[in-house]
Amino acid sequence: MEHDTERQIAVNHTRGGRTYYVKENPSTLGERIAYVQSIDLRMTRLQLAEDAGLCERTVIRLEKGEVTHPLLSNTLAIAEALGVSLDWLCGRIEESGDDVNERDRGA
Repeated sequence: MEHDTERQIAVNHTRGGRTYYVKENPSTLGERIAYVQSIDLRMTRLQLAEDAGLCERTVIRLEKGEVTHPLLSNTLAIAEALGVSLDWLCGRIEESGDDVNERDRGA
């Protein structure tokens, strides 16, 4: 199986013995959604959609990058359902505990 040249990590799911490959340092909204789902073995796309109050197709389209200008309300709902900050999910910060405002002020 071929993968992008960027470093990827394998995530084994117990359901069906499937192995998923996700980017180690996800940079896009879709990559970050997939990354968090891959490390939470209980979180399927359907479960994420239900937790966020969205349809599963919306989650799939966001993950695949098919939506170029996602609604803020959908993105916020996904961030809350995944338990990550909106800034991290949108790629403004590298770790969900970082404070964007402090960094931008040069602190």
